[in-house]
Amino acid sequence: MPAPFVKRCLAAVALALSASALAQPRAAGEAELKAAFAYRIALFVEWPAESLPAGAPFQICSAGNDAAWTAAFAALDDKKVQGRPLAPLRAVLRDDELRGCQLLFVPQREGRKAPPAAAGLLSIGESEGFAAAGGVVGFVREGTQLRFDINRDAAARAQLRLSAELLKVARGVIDGAGARP
Repeated sequence: MPAPFVKRCLAAVALALSASALAQPRAAGEAELKAAFAYRIALFVEWPAESLPAGAPFQICSAGNDAAWTAAFAALDDKKVQGRPLAPLRAVLRDDELRGCQLLFVPQREGRKAPPAAAGLLSIGESEGFAAAGGVVGFVREGTQLRFDINRDAAARAQLRLSAELLKVARGVIDGAGARP
């Protein structure tokens, strides 16, 4: 069995286990937990080459400007996605400011409306129904556990390739054929 395959399988297991282990309210604040999940999800996504300029850091953006989300994502400062260091969280207030963002986090206060589909933009929202409304990933609470749904059609429109491991640990996968529980 090739080493990269084994590493990806182990990472998928770690992501699945972290869903229950990290979901304990006392272990981490809600914002920090969701920021960590967004980062871990990004590790299982492949972006089109043109959306990752050579030498540029990986840019996570947040819809709106909120100090709590800035602090939550700051905890990820030493992390990398696809070998690129994370740039500091950038707040975007309008859709035309999304240029250069690889991941857009949409807080609940922004509603479940997904941003316009843009090549190379992974949209992750914390509002229930975000994925069904056209976002790529939507967080869902099941009791004390944080889970997520994936919209494969939205990912395809954004030209993102989602790993099979990520799809397996999702609570639901939405595509043209309907949802899979």
